[in-house]
Amino acid sequence: MRIEEVRTEAMVAGKLACLLVHVRSSEGLVGTGECWWGVAATDGQPADAPVRATAAVVDTILAPLCVGRDPSRIEEIWSDLAEFTYRWGDGGMVMCALSGIDLALWDLAGQRHGTPVMDLLGGGVHESLPGYASRPTRDIDTLAVLRRELPVAIAAGENEWSVLDADRLLRAGAVDYFQPEVTKIGGLTPGLRQSALAEAHRVAFCPHNFRAGPSLAASIHWAFSSPVARWIEIRWLPQGVEPPAGWNLPSLVDGRVAPPTRPGLSMA
Repeated sequence: MRIEEVRTEAMVAGKLACLLVHVRSSEGLVGTGECWWGVAATDGQPADAPVRATAAVVDTILAPLCVGRDPSRIEEIWSDLAEFTYRWGDGGMVMCALSGIDLALWDLAGQRHGTPVMDLLGGGVHESLPGYASRPTRDIDTLAVLRRELPVAIAAGENEWSVLDADRLLRAGAVDYFQPEVTKIGGLTPGLRQSALAEAHRVAFCPHNFRAGPSLAASIHWAFSSPVARWIEIRWLPQGVEPPAGWNLPSLVDGRVAPPTRPGLSMA
């Protein structure tokens, strides 16, 4: 069993774009992940402009390092790719690109075993979880002051990149709700470390995600495998604005998401 191909695919709807990563194995299975898309294209830009640079990182730097490897060795692949690329930094487009490959490998693993990725992460611990829609900041000191002085719960984390970033945020006592973004932090493999940090600091874990598709599916599986998960972000867009590729949102009953049951990174 070997990885035969890693390829990117940009999907566009209006000014919104998303970047998918497809990993094909020698068994003929294809796992699909997603990279963080950045911001919407500005006037005069092609709609896929925000994802082109990240696609180049996947196609030219990471993909050649994956072909020929055993796709079941997800932790090994993630660690090797992270070590190879650290000179470019431990965040930004490199980590977004690595997120797409990592999610595709988890999706592939779920398909190969015929089980939801949630079960591969340790199994579900919730009957359902509420969905929310929400904003960002990286001023940790100010967040900590606000949390001490205001009777309002503080939520942040979507703009942190590494496990060290998450640790600083949580050690500072800056948040009540920790919101890491699975397509920024490198995927589910390092994500398991970040949700474990939330558990250690007794902080509610609430995955941040403003898309439909593989990234939302990964967030759902991730949240259901964590005992301190409290919310899952479900994207909200104005009427008439649709996400790329036409993915449907998960079914909501009284604002709550049910655990996934189908193999791979499913949403149902």
